[in-house]
Amino acid sequence: MADYLKNINLSESELEKYIIGTISPKETPLSPSMRANLANTMSQTGLTNELRSQEREEILDVTNEDLKKIGEVIENVLKDATICTIGSEPVIRKDQEKSHRFRKVRNIG
Repeated sequence: MADYLKNINLSESELEKYIIGTISPKETPLSPSMRANLANTMSQTGLTNELRSQEREEILDVTNEDLKKIGEVIENVLKDATICTIGSEPVIRKDQEKSHRFRKVRNIG
């Protein structure tokens, strides 16, 4: 995946297809229950309409160079053999001796 992205060179129409495929699920009309679920998720995670708009703009403005940079990030993450664990802090701390280091990034609960 990293090599693919680092060497990507999509034509304008190919890139447009990727953008449409990425943005389409985010642009579907929401039923009342889907809106309630989204509002609940946003409340629990701190996601704001401004962040959603920013994400949308970043997707619409993506370039081949942006994708190449992501390829470099993925390559570096894989080089470092980074593992991310999401779960209950007491359980993670109990198993901490199995990992090299533990860092709490964000408490969402």
